[in-house]
Amino acid sequence: MYKRFIAAFMAMASVCANTYAVDFKDWFEDKTLRIDFVFTGNAHENKVSVSGLVSFPTWAGRRANLLECGPMGNAYVLVKDRATGERLYIQAFSSLMQEWTLTDEAGRASRSFETPVLIPFPKNEVVVDVCFRDDYGDYVKLYSQTVNPDDILIKDVSGKTVTKHDYIMRNGSYSECIDIVLVPEGYAASDKNKWVADAEKVKKALFSHNPFDSYADRFNVIRLDTLSHDSGVSVPGKDLWKSTLLDSHFDTFYSPRYLTTSEMRRLHTLLECIPYEQIVIVANSATYGGGGIYNYYMLTSDLDNFPQVMVHEFAHSFAGLGDEYYYDNDISLSLYHKGVEPWEPNLTTLADFDSKWADMIDEDTAIPTQGDGDGEVGVYEGGGYAKNGVYRPVYDDCRMKNNTSQRFCPVCERAIIRMIETLTNK
Repeated sequence: MYKRFIAAFMAMASVCANTYAVDFKDWFEDKTLRIDFVFTGNAHENKVSVSGLVSFPTWAGRRANLLECGPMGNAYVLVKDRATGERLYIQAFSSLMQEWTLTDEAGRASRSFETPVLIPFPKNEVVVDVCFRDDYGDYVKLYSQTVNPDDILIKDVSGKTVTKHDYIMRNGSYSECIDIVLVPEGYAASDKNKWVADAEKVKKALFSHNPFDSYADRFNVIRLDTLSHDSGVSVPGKDLWKSTLLDSHFDTFYSPRYLTTSEMRRLHTLLECIPYEQIVIVANSATYGGGGIYNYYMLTSDLDNFPQVMVHEFAHSFAGLGDEYYYDNDISLSLYHKGVEPWEPNLTTLADFDSKWADMIDEDTAIPTQGDGDGEVGVYEGGGYAKNGVYRPVYDDCRMKNNTSQRFCPVCERAIIRMIETLTNK
């Protein structure tokens, strides 16, 4: 079939301005530098500061494609050589703070959020910039810091006792594979056997869905075995508070089903000296809830439809996919503005559709697409929580649209594959 292909090259190209290749071993050591950022903000302004720097052996992230980071997210860090200004590494992500700034509370108060970011340990002095995406889709530099690898205040934790863990799937070294770490939340000592079984359930759920099953040999899965004092997690709306590993709770931003943790520094401290890239937190709760934030973490509860929810949330945190469902009362939470293209690869406002999945639809497909499309890829109105003005790739059959679909749509599947290949082309 004849396809719209004008956007094919654009969709494949890196969002980064640089196209030259950076040789990892010329600029970085096989070590991790964790920068503990603190994001502070409200609906009107955002600020960035640093609370500390930590180093530990092994770098589990990508060693090629250092200036290709997939979807740009709501923020990114850019590492540059201080002497020459040459761009060396970029990492895109989103954070809990950027969601909070859209809430009503952010219009009358400010809050701070811990946001650790991992970068490869530099051999020479570097400049690290932090850029946030504004309402117009532009990235604005909010912070810049010079990092000297010989700085005596970089905390080296290479000699620490490593948190107890076990590889439950291992297909290669940390330098070859994508390393997913599973973190138990609200599993007490009496729940130890349940945690071992639930971790297996996570692994089975993820790698029973395409395209993860086709690329399973590119992943390692690590089970963390640190348990909580209490069993279960906190539910503030029911005045139920638990002492758990990460103090996670429902009712985040007063949304009953939104389950998150703000203890990001505590989380990453638990993982020191373990090679990890993606974090999956499993809460020992039968209540429906969770959340997935791009290159931040995903957290889901252990409930009856856990496999479907877990895979959906992982697609958020791993590939930056957006929610394709919407509400009839057109709640958009100001996430997507007319004339501004979303950064998520599976959503569009048609502001720059050529950069999305224009190459995947038939030439005679109407834009927007009416009806159910008979399962074909098109441009269907409704997505990103908004009934109007935001469009999704398929009418209904996608894991990002509902909990009944057993697959990702072709657009989401392509986005996941691109991320896997970017991260494993060492």
